[in-house]
Amino acid sequence: MAPRSLNPTDNLEISTPTILVGADEVGAGCLAGPLVAAAYACLIPEVTHEELDAVRVFDSKALSEKVRRKSFEFLRKDTDFQISALVEVQPEKIDEINIYQARMFALSQSVKKVISLWEQKLKNRKLQICIDGPVVPKGLSEFGDQVIAQSKGDQKFFSVAAASIIAKEHRDNLMEQLSESFPFYSWDSNVGYPTVQHKEALHKHGLSPWHRKSFCRFMENSSDSG
Repeated sequence: MAPRSLNPTDNLEISTPTILVGADEVGAGCLAGPLVAAAYACLIPEVTHEELDAVRVFDSKALSEKVRRKSFEFLRKDTDFQISALVEVQPEKIDEINIYQARMFALSQSVKKVISLWEQKLKNRKLQICIDGPVVPKGLSEFGDQVIAQSKGDQKFFSVAAASIIAKEHRDNLMEQLSESFPFYSWDSNVGYPTVQHKEALHKHGLSPWHRKSFCRFMENSSDSG
């Protein structure tokens, strides 16, 4: 059974004109490619159920590729009632600061980026920020109780689900493009995750410039034992 589509105000108490922002990231567990965070913002009550009838908004991992792509094309389009922003953290930076810090940085920067695009609209509206995960990034501490962090937020909050769709589609498309230059890693299908095929290609061809060295230390162990 296909998951139901979330509505903008689901699981939130919103009674005044509000800028609703959600953020999520994808690619944290990958051996290769950037970490990608997206922030999605919409205006309440301007965004209506009727406008969203044509798309399904839920955890991106629960949607079929066809449904997710259709939703992405709608959600990524800037309009009077919605806007979005993306942040990429490259493999070198992930190796430098670790994946947890990369996630916190990407989430906070994507939120700040999307809010800056609508700075004028904040003058007469409430701000509500929803983050996927159990922790509010320190980079968003300035927003105080306007921020909610929720594990599996992409299954509870519309704005987080929208961000998850945008982040996943953007990253999947990027990895498919990179796969054209590095076909033996099969990034067009595994998008950088540690599949058996991906690991076998690493043992045969070594690391590419897009691999995270801190995630591929099993290569050192393998060469030592050989």
